[in-house]
Amino acid sequence: MVVTNAEGVNVLERRTDGDNPVTIARYVERVAFDSNATSGGAVPTGAIRAQIFFRQADEQGRVVRYAAETVIWLRNS
Repeated sequence: MVVTNAEGVNVLERRTDGDNPVTIARYVERVAFDSNATSGGAVPTGAIRAQIFFRQADEQGRVVRYAAETVIWLRNS
């Protein structure tokens, strides 16, 4: 879940049963998940693509963006 912390920074949190948040990443702009059906066939059947998009301003105030993605193969598919 992406939430804004007390410093005003968006963080990606992992929560167990909706509680006990653990910060996984900071300066997260958004998170996206795609399957074979939602990607128009770009993701193989039996897998999910996870993407994390980051955004942070550097010391000069310029916005720096970065994205990371991986394909996760599902065990029971």
